[in-house]
Amino acid sequence: DPGFGVIGAITEVSDSAELTVVQRIERCLDDLRPQLLRAFAGWALAHPGVPLPKPTSSAWEVLEAVACATDRPAVLLGIDECMRLFHRATTVRDQRAVVEFADRLVRLPNVVPVWIGPRHGERSLLGPLADLLGRAMRVELAPFDERTVADLVGARRLAFRYQFVVPRLVARHALEVTGGLPSWLSEISAHMWKQLGQSERARFTIHHVNAAVTALQGDSTHFHHRTWECRDWTSQGQRAAARRALVSLANLPRAGWPDDLGLSRDEVAALLDHAMGTAILQRLEDLGSVRVVPGDRLVIAAPLLAAHVRELDQRAKPRIRHG
Repeated sequence: DPGFGVIGAITEVSDSAELTVVQRIERCLDDLRPQLLRAFAGWALAHPGVPLPKPTSSAWEVLEAVACATDRPAVLLGIDECMRLFHRATTVRDQRAVVEFADRLVRLPNVVPVWIGPRHGERSLLGPLADLLGRAMRVELAPFDERTVADLVGARRLAFRYQFVVPRLVARHALEVTGGLPSWLSEISAHMWKQLGQSERARFTIHHVNAAVTALQGDSTHFHHRTWECRDWTSQGQRAAARRALVSLANLPRAGWPDDLGLSRDEVAALLDHAMGTAILQRLEDLGSVRVVPGDRLVIAAPLLAAHVRELDQRAKPRIRHG
């Protein structure tokens, strides 16, 4: 029905380090419930006789009511930030909570899950999570262009309230440092808005972008599904080969920037020393870790990722104690 196809977007609602995965899921559902109630009430006006959920209904009760109210399938959106929530589940309690969450989503009647995000790491997720993404229709976003970045950072859809000026150089810098990847640009934009506090008028500068990049780099969950730490690698040999490839690309001059010359496939393959070298390179492409540039050369996906890979590599090296 027009205006009621998408019933919700499940995303990580807070980047507060104090929140556990269980608390994040609960907060997500708390935020989703009033949105669903409003959407369902508006839709039900055109469909007399459809019972409305009570205002005190839980998010799950509202979801089930929506899913059962019409023969048309409801669309459940999952976006790239969900993957970070899934990967945060490291304790037994968190893993159990995430599995129960995903399992209940999968069991909702008459729901079509749509996954918006890159191909990365889902095969290594716990059973119900992998099942949820396996059932989903995938929509893979292309990298943004400069105009789209300016619209996103400048909150153009909220222009009735906010007057944010995004100079072309600022939009270009945000585009280049993220490689145009929508998930990172979304996070960068959120951090830039936070810097403004309650201000509804502002002119963004490159300083705002760099401060947002620093904040983003402080949370490794934005990156580990694109590095050798990803649980999708099934052996130490694969991880070691992926690390050599990424570190080599990350240490090139201008790594990830538009003028990065990269390395040829043969040059990268020679670094791997692994029987599955070709498959590993393909997997790095699938993970969004590297991209192909003219001349069939490989470069790391973005300067943002290159900086993280260099830092991760340094942390992993054994330290030599003196004295």
